[in-house]
Amino acid sequence: MIGKLSGGLSPAALATAYLDWSLHLIASPDKQTELIWALLSDPAGEDAALDPRFKDATWQAQPYATFAQQFLAAQQWWDQATRGLPGVDPKHERMVNFMARQWLDMMSPANFAATNPLVVARSIAEGGENLRRGLRYWLEDFHRLISGRPRRASTFAVGTDLATTPGDVVLKNDLIELIRYHPTTDKLHPEPILIVPAWIMKYYILDLTAERSLVAYLRDQGFEVFIISWKNPGASDAHLSMQTYLDLGPRAALTHLKHGGAERVHAVGYCLGGTLLSIAAAAAARDQDSTLLDG
Repeated sequence: MIGKLSGGLSPAALATAYLDWSLHLIASPDKQTELIWALLSDPAGEDAALDPRFKDATWQAQPYATFAQQFLAAQQWWDQATRGLPGVDPKHERMVNFMARQWLDMMSPANFAATNPLVVARSIAEGGENLRRGLRYWLEDFHRLISGRPRRASTFAVGTDLATTPGDVVLKNDLIELIRYHPTTDKLHPEPILIVPAWIMKYYILDLTAERSLVAYLRDQGFEVFIISWKNPGASDAHLSMQTYLDLGPRAALTHLKHGGAERVHAVGYCLGGTLLSIAAAAAARDQDSTLLDG
């Protein structure tokens, strides 16, 4: 229960870290002077346009530009306050800095309707309907949280909300489907990329949306991208071994790529897929198979 309330962070560890930091800050007049001087100086924080939260042009208008600039200045000051304090345990310094950043991120003007110009504009355009809709969503999430019900996974449809990068299944066996994504560049690098994700998760962890897709990024850099989609095993697959996953997974995919004309392949392993790919690479080196490029 304590872990759930604290988000998985140890209250004792946090208290120890803050005590270490605060005692050393009290005992460091140089650091105190530095922070006071920074507070009294011109609060020129980072360029708001460089922060993705404030990249929209509406943040350049007043008073929103001031909100963003003051927030970034405060963020910069607290980063300075929680770093470089002599005597603080490095682990405690990282913890205090991390927690300060989390609290500051929550207080960003982008997170409040009245200080976010995009929300203000949408509220005017919709006559406040967006705010009522947001409140309804929040109440649904809150009721789901206190009742212990799972989040609605059904609201995310594969191919519509997730895994939207166009591609085709070019190989299928008892354990995998190999997906080839449609190139978007006139010229392709001679070596394709094979991505081997873990079989305990879906392949589209690397292709969530158009803006959050490693697959789409690599494709747009001129690579021919392939990814393995693992079968969701059932009781009838209890006999499958690591050797089976190796043979029907990366080895089968590499064989398909070689038959398609690829002499060398860039291979990327994610999570358990990386472990499996490392085994395949070690076996390939033993057998003097140079298909996999050195990385």
